[in-house]
Parts: sequence; structure tokens; C-alpha cells
Amino acid sequence: MDSNETKDPIDSALSLGTTYFKNGQYQDAKKLFIKALWLIKSYSKEDIINIRSREGLTSGTIPNSPVIHPKLIKLLDNVAACYDKLGELEKALAIGDKMIRKEPYNLKCYIRRGKILQKLYRDTHAYK
Repeated sequence: MDSNETKDPIDSALSLGTTYFKNGQYQDAKKLFIKALWLIKSYSKEDIINIRSREGLTSGTIPNSPVIHPKLIKLLDNVAACYDKLGELEKALAIGDKMIRKEPYNLKCYIRRGKILQKLYRDTHAYK
């Protein structure tokens, strides 16, 4: 990284939040991931397209769908994992559902939702 470049705040939040999570500080990790999600919401469509372009990605994942930040699903997945560890499984499931709505072709979304459904003893739904 060039000395004039600053680290992306979303990457910084992911890094620090992951450290919190690994240290069992799930509440702190969750707060940080949620703040990063609020920051992403403040980005314009053009900002997100530029970020996606810098990362070598197309402007969108699905034709005629909203352009989403490339780290959105990762952040949502991390929030769901925090809720899971905090025993708030219904909230984790709601985040899993949101992940699927945002990126329905991302397998990670279905894996997270399936794991949570299993913990809620909804095995039939998890299987589907």
C-alpha cells in the first residue's frame, strides 16, 4: 500500500471486528459490523460501482438489480454469526434472510441460513 493511500474503512471494520469475534467479544464485533453496514448505506451508487471496479468486479451481480457493495454480504454474514454466538438465533435468521434477498445466487447466504435453521431445530426448512 502506498503511503498516501488510506485503508478502506470497511476493510478496517472487518479486520477489527474479526479480531473481536475471535476473542469472544461478540457484542463489540456486532456493533462494529453494524456501523460498517451503516457506512455502506451512505455510499452512492457511483461510489459502489467505483469500489467494485477497483476490485475487478462488474457493476452488479444480477442484471437489473441494485448495485451492492462487494463486502455487504460478508458484513451481514458476520453480524449473523455474532447474533448466533450471542444466542439471538431469530435475529441471526432475519439477517440470513436479508443476505438471500440481497444476493440470491451467493451460496454463503444459504449456508448461514441453513446452519441457523438447524440450531432452531427447523431441520426440514434447513434442508430446503
